[in-house]
Amino acid sequence: MVERASAQRRWVIVAIVAAVVIFVGVIWAAVATGAGAPRAGSSVSPTPAATAPAASDPAPTSSQAPAPSAAPAATPPPAVPTAAPPASDAPIAPEAAPVEPEEVAEQEGVEVELARIERVQGEAIAPGEIAGPAIRLTVDVRNGTDEPIDAGLIVVNAYFGDARTPGNSLMQPGGSPFGGSIAPGESARGVYLFESGDVELADTLVGVDVVPGQPTITFRGDLR
Repeated sequence: MVERASAQRRWVIVAIVAAVVIFVGVIWAAVATGAGAPRAGSSVSPTPAATAPAASDPAPTSSQAPAPSAAPAATPPPAVPTAAPPASDAPIAPEAAPVEPEEVAEQEGVEVELARIERVQGEAIAPGEIAGPAIRLTVDVRNGTDEPIDAGLIVVNAYFGDARTPGNSLMQPGGSPFGGSIAPGESARGVYLFESGDVELADTLVGVDVVPGQPTITFRGDLR
């Protein structure tokens, strides 16, 4: 009897130990499973995939070179107003009363004479000249003043007819304009030619400007 009771107690102890072992195994398995599973109510954010870096623009090749930008149109500078030239203080010389072509004109100590009047065949030498009939005037100027006269400023012109058509000047043959200086008491000579093909020589006016500002010395008459 005693041995049978002892044996029964051993089996009871073994059964209890086995139950405890099974219980502990179940608890461990449940804990392990709960740790690996996501908690209720919590969402698992997916790990974003690595974004590849944007490829840099390739360097332009010679065939893909950017077109040059058009240069901006240049803006013209503003116009600068041009000042009007100052008025000359020199008065416009009036004309003295004409004398006959054969006479000597005198004015404030200056004497002018048409020493020779010739009909010649003009030669076209300079641009604008026309060869043809011409008159050649030899002009003498005597300085009777106390001051020298700048002969380079002497101007000789010829006008024809009632309309006073200006004569076109020529240089050849024999033209020799005034030049240099005329000392007091001295004389100088100049030779001037004018076209005369289609003009009225019967009424010719010759003007001689000797001293700037003084009246123009004039000769008027028939130069045929």
